[in-house]
Amino acid sequence: MNVKGILQLLLIAWLLPATPGLAATPPQTPAPGRAVLFIASYHPGFPTFFDQVAGLREVLEPEHIRLDIEFMDAKRFYSEADQHIFRDSLGKKLQRLPPYDLVIAADDTALQFVEANQASLFPGLPVVFFGINDVA
Repeated sequence: MNVKGILQLLLIAWLLPATPGLAATPPQTPAPGRAVLFIASYHPGFPTFFDQVAGLREVLEPEHIRLDIEFMDAKRFYSEADQHIFRDSLGKKLQRLPPYDLVIAADDTALQFVEANQASLFPGLPVVFFGINDVA
């Protein structure tokens, strides 16, 4: 199965109602205001970035789900201080933005960031990830 197919399955599972007995029936219309936060490990010049975003948009836009993107730019800025700056900046944005329904992490660095900061930045949010190379 390709990335688009996997993303479609994850989206369908995410959109299913949480009510027991209704899980097999997807909603007719997605709830208004749904939003996904996509955390990219690298900057937009990274070779896979535009393919990743195109795949996400292909799945999310027909469902009228907003996609917001944050760049860690970890290929160029990877020190511990850079990680703190990104976390602090994202934390301030999250305080001012409407809440997200889902976090997507692309590549190892973003997943590690989300795991390390899930309790403080993304409590209770489901996390989907792809492009992971080190499964440890």
